Amino acid sequence: MIKGYDLMIKVFKANLNNIDFICDLSESLNYKNVSDVENGVLIRVLDKNTVENNIDNFLIASVDDEFAGFLWYSWDYPYDMINNTILYEDISDCVYSEQIGVSREYKRCGIGRAFYEYLSALTGKNVLVYVNKEPEGNLASLNFHKSVGFKVVGIFEADEFVGIKGFKSYLLKK
Repeated sequence: MIKGYDLMIKVFKANLNNIDFICDLSESLNYKNVSDVENGVLIRVLDKNTVENNIDNFLIASVDDEFAGFLWYSWDYPYDMINNTILYEDISDCVYSEQIGVSREYKRCGIGRAFYEYLSALTGKNVLVYVNKEPEGNLASLNFHKSVGFKVVGIFEADEFVGIKGFKSYLLKK
């Protein structure tokens, strides 16, 4: 349990009972479904099969026994992106954060920080994460990641990626 921001935040490994929460939060934070994109967005909506097949690599955060967010991590890098990323430094020996989502109700309460602290302690590795730059900007996510110690170590650009034209993303490492 991590205490922060006057909330008791608990981070733990997800299980199959958490699939609906993860999928619902992923969909609610998708850039197509939010009106306040300046507060951060997710590019990809997670479906039940993806979550179920990767459940061992999901973390859940709760506050007072209420689910507050999820983090999906992977030992495999997204090579379709990495191979097309201009790298500024070495990224070997890292764990990859596929997606992190925090309920709007718990934004700026320390949930994201708690996830990354837990993930680093769990794996003993540096963490990599992509934060989209265009088309939506996602400045809130970029600022958050920098505030918890991430730095830009690469940039990915594609004419089209996941159905989005003119896609650009920063690769960050902590």
